[in-house]
Amino acid sequence: MSEIADNGTRKLQPKITPHRDEYFMGTILVEAVMCRDPIAQKAALIVDHKDRRVGFGINFIPKEFNTTKGYGWDERSRELALVHAEEAAIDTALKRYIPGGQAHLEVFDRHTMYVTGPPSLRGVRRAMSNGLRDIVYGPLMPQYFDDVEWEETQELAKAYVMKLVSCKGNFGWVRDRVASLSHLF
Repeated sequence: MSEIADNGTRKLQPKITPHRDEYFMGTILVEAVMCRDPIAQKAALIVDHKDRRVGFGINFIPKEFNTTKGYGWDERSRELALVHAEEAAIDTALKRYIPGGQAHLEVFDRHTMYVTGPPSLRGVRRAMSNGLRDIVYGPLMPQYFDDVEWEETQELAKAYVMKLVSCKGNFGWVRDRVASLSHLF
């Protein structure tokens, strides 16, 4: 709503925008719908210190392991072939930064990884080996959450001085934005 200023012009109120973590988490929560994984529809995003998106990934099984070769979404196939969202995001970021994808620890200095749910132990190990120190994770829980693996993940992060931060933001802005576009549907 606007008011009239002393000089007779309309005074407009600025729009309320989401906090940085709410914004990036909200966007990947929406983008996670592209993930076909029936157990953990997970997405990850790497953002640099200037808020530029540099890497994105979802859980997937590579096309080389398609169902014609007997791999699907069963537990054994997932164990053998699943690429975690965190790993996929790091791979896409490395392709952007470094020809050949060879990482140096300073490549991801001052970068943040956003993950739609608690990061996997495998994903945290990969993040550590590439110099990432900040992971913000969202509210989505996998269908089969492993408490023991989560404890190990937190211990590893603590030993590496990596910050694992739960994003407890308000994601109502996503719903409101979609509603504001309803005239397009």
